[in-house]
Amino acid sequence: MRVLVVSTHRSDKGHYDRLLRVLRATPGLDVILYAVNDFYTRPNYIEAVRPLAVLRGKNTPQRIDVGVVLGDRYEMLLAAMQLMEARIPLVHIHGGEHTYGSLDERWRWAISEIADVICVATTKGMHLGTGSVLSHGRGWHLTGAPGLDDIRERQSVNDADTVLVLINPVTTEQDTIAERVAIDQAILRMTPYPRWIVNNGDRHAILRGAAYESWAFRDRLAAAHVIVGNSSAGIIEAPSLGTWCVNVGDRQAGRVRAGNVIDVSADPVKICAAIEDALSRPRYSGPNPYEHPQGKACEAIRDVLLGIQNGADNRRDRESGDCASGATSPSANRCDPDLLS
Repeated sequence: MRVLVVSTHRSDKGHYDRLLRVLRATPGLDVILYAVNDFYTRPNYIEAVRPLAVLRGKNTPQRIDVGVVLGDRYEMLLAAMQLMEARIPLVHIHGGEHTYGSLDERWRWAISEIADVICVATTKGMHLGTGSVLSHGRGWHLTGAPGLDDIRERQSVNDADTVLVLINPVTTEQDTIAERVAIDQAILRMTPYPRWIVNNGDRHAILRGAAYESWAFRDRLAAAHVIVGNSSAGIIEAPSLGTWCVNVGDRQAGRVRAGNVIDVSADPVKICAAIEDALSRPRYSGPNPYEHPQGKACEAIRDVLLGIQNGADNRRDRESGDCASGATSPSANRCDPDLLS
């Protein structure tokens, strides 16, 4: 089975790295990485010079059996639309999540609407998906977050920072930079001054700070005691690394949280107090609701793909039931809300 994995942004890479290794090591899977930027090193990087729809021909050397997309970028939605138009079955990783303070919220659920199979990271995400209007005709699978499987395999950082700052614009509001201004004021006199990390480049984003490869960023996140801002890294990755998160504003509203997250409004006084609170605590040692309990989210996603190959998963063009209601369907036995806590 030929699998097309689509990557549209540098933020995808950390989520895909181990998954690509697992898929490529699986007999019977021929994996093509379709990346639209130069953040992958050759030969893994394939330059995107033609629409994905050119891959739809069943008799061409590039015939694709299933496409894999991830997350909530609008660029990923465009890719998903082309795969749907090409009649290529589509698997969406990290569906079933909410971020009400970002337009990514709409892109994510639009991708799930297009997809035939959705892999979710948390129990709550599973309930959201199987209880929604998108439950009919789609397979929902609780797999965990693939980017967390090997997150503890990291290198030491010689010039580690106690506090990192990573802030993205709140794209659903008119004032998209209020959080950044409030953080600026809160940390103005901090010693040592926190390290700013370059954000994702959304509209109205101010590119400030240092840019790192996904593995280098995670090394720094692991070495830091607290990350301040509104990045999903503070909510998804940071708890697995023992790092506290001071989450500012509403960009991540609705997203499932571990106990490492301290939510504050865009108020400099409250942000400063939250940072001091986090710095006074020992490193976070609680659970992360996004982790697969055995660290095998990538294997779980691989098994979903193999299920499609073997005809065991429900597809839009097959009769299926609602997993949330307990109805019998080809994928109902994999809707297990007890897999993750």
